[in-house]
Amino acid sequence: MFRERLLAIQKFIIRSDLAVFSTTISTIHNSNLLITFTPFLII
Repeated sequence: MFRERLLAIQKFIIRSDLAVFSTTISTIHNSNLLITFTPFLII
């Protein structure tokens, strides 16, 4: 029972890590788009 709980916790941690990872990637992607389009917006 303890081992099953441990596995469940590990799966949850892996899922949250993936969520953070994908959020970080999308944030970086969005900021890259902003950096790309900012000169056009200024002009």
